[in-house]
Amino acid sequence: MAEQGSVIGGLKLLYNGEVKVERDGAEIGRARDGAMIGEISFIQGGPATATVQATKPCRYVSWPGDELRRLLTRNPSMDIAMKHVFSVDLMRKLTV
Repeated sequence: MAEQGSVIGGLKLLYNGEVKVERDGAEIGRARDGAMIGEISFIQGGPATATVQATKPCRYVSWPGDELRRLLTRNPSMDIAMKHVFSVDLMRKLTV
């Protein structure tokens, strides 16, 4: 789903399944249903900061980064809502 150091090109929302997150070859966490993948690259720009691999069959929704940025620019209330989603997702990841 993402490879550390490579450009992701978009944002993914894990609908169901499980993924492991690795940085520099070491597992640093796991994520499940509802997790965002590629949010740091989407927010900051640049390549993926971690490798994300499915550990079980997964279903996800994917948005191309450039198209999503244009949509959020045209819709300020949607942009605010998306930033809230990023915040909630980050809190979930940090408290697991």
